[in-house]
Amino acid sequence: MKTKDNIKNRISIELGVDISKGTRKRTIVEGRSLFFTAMRKIQPSITLTELAEYFNLNHASVIYSLRQYKMYEADNPKLESIKDYIYETYNVQQESPRQLREKIKELEKQIKARKEYNIIKKLDELLIECKGTKKENWLIDRLNNFYDINSKVKVL
Repeated sequence: MKTKDNIKNRISIELGVDISKGTRKRTIVEGRSLFFTAMRKIQPSITLTELAEYFNLNHASVIYSLRQYKMYEADNPKLESIKDYIYETYNVQQESPRQLREKIKELEKQIKARKEYNIIKKLDELLIECKGTKKENWLIDRLNNFYDINSKVKVL
């Protein structure tokens, strides 16, 4: 609870408004959005319901607010400086775009490897199923042709 209160108070002070007020004024809405974004980063295990209850909202309002944060930040640069201060205070590591791109590439490789494994597994099952039949020879010929064609393709 202390972390929530400290972050709420810091945002309220910096923006000059009480973000716990139940109003739709832009500054307050942006402040709450920053609060939700920061809390999800600082305490990843916190639920949307917990965040919502802190402001007497429902979880759908929190989801919407989280989705809108980047837009609010683009329109109000002060939000980014407040967010950076909060993250620095709570030692939250922010990943650079380069680090994020590297993570995405690594995840894409893992996904590709899983898909290839599933294809190979299914082919093995098919070969076992067709063992000793004419279909087995036909399937082996097709796979050999496929391999020959693809081994000649050069990837840039």
